[in-house]
Amino acid sequence: MNDITTEDLVKLVNFEGEEYLWYKVVAPDVAFIRGSVADEKGNVSLQDEMYWADAQYVARATHANGGKVIVQVRDYVKAGSLAAHDVQIPGILVDAIVTTKDMEKHHRMTPGTAFSKYLLGEEKMPESMIHSMPKPLDARKIIGRRAAMEVKAGMNINIGFGMPEVASAVMTEEGIANHITLVVEHGLVGGVSAPGERFAVHVNYDALVDAPSQFDFFHSGGIDISMLGNAQTSQSGDVNVHKFGRLPTGIGGFIDIVTATKNILFCGTFTAKGLTEHVEGGKLVIDQEGSVKKFVKALPQVSFNAEYGIKNGCHVKYITERAVFELTENGIMLTEYAPGIDIEKDIIGCMEFVPLISPDLKEMDARIFHEEKMGLIDELELD
Repeated sequence: MNDITTEDLVKLVNFEGEEYLWYKVVAPDVAFIRGSVADEKGNVSLQDEMYWADAQYVARATHANGGKVIVQVRDYVKAGSLAAHDVQIPGILVDAIVTTKDMEKHHRMTPGTAFSKYLLGEEKMPESMIHSMPKPLDARKIIGRRAAMEVKAGMNINIGFGMPEVASAVMTEEGIANHITLVVEHGLVGGVSAPGERFAVHVNYDALVDAPSQFDFFHSGGIDISMLGNAQTSQSGDVNVHKFGRLPTGIGGFIDIVTATKNILFCGTFTAKGLTEHVEGGKLVIDQEGSVKKFVKALPQVSFNAEYGIKNGCHVKYITERAVFELTENGIMLTEYAPGIDIEKDIIGCMEFVPLISPDLKEMDARIFHEEKMGLIDELELD
């Protein structure tokens, strides 16, 4: 990982003729967990948390390794006050309870919301509120719209961090979110993106499960399409989403998702750092090109291995605001470009390599570049 690292945390092993990475178990010493209410026995309820995530599993792992489990809660009540079915973390796993004094500052549901029954799922948010904050027609929305065009009725769609968030908002705006199921790795099943919020914040969802159970669903092939962020792409189609500059930011659930999904959409702007663009007259206008190229010859680290993806039967697209590429056995192929864009100057000229060019190369759908809704709901094949 770096010059200071001297211990191997992972090693390459061969199992039944295939190579695997074997990660050593990390034994946690201390766990800091957030809950809603705790009683005098240390039993913890997550009743007012938007996610259960992996809170109980973290507590179990830490306790099993002789570590300390410390839980921050909003309320502390007498023993016997909590209904048994509301307790997600039993007191036998908890070493200390801390109550917060400043709810507004230290116990918010999200950075933008202190508490909401809509985010908790206790109340349904009215349609008028959901559609009150449409996304502006910028590069992010262009990407989100193009990604949303891949959706069909009845699909289970996984939304990743970053650019895919806007795809979720677009599906809500277009009215198609009610005909598919959005799932988030943290544990939400169904619903639509909450207006004004960030990643993985939904309202009107159908169910809440813990994160490990959600990943079991992913591993079983339950996802039809995964929409994921994209920081860098190589000529072969490999993707880097977890290491930028000197430090790795972490991979999260990315590996589990891309190895279990057959249809993957990587979403991100074409260049980075200083990029400014606008839409005018149905065309994309680049005001200032980004100084960092994202389609590069070699990646600092590989998050998605294109060769393995093809072997695994994955269908992969790379969606940007000015171009769409598809993964082939010979590398990535340019299949679409935005109206107003010069292919040689604005696409190939801003890459470190020359991509394959589709014989059926075409302009991106013109509706993407106009303010009014695209009418995607009319194209779904509804039962």
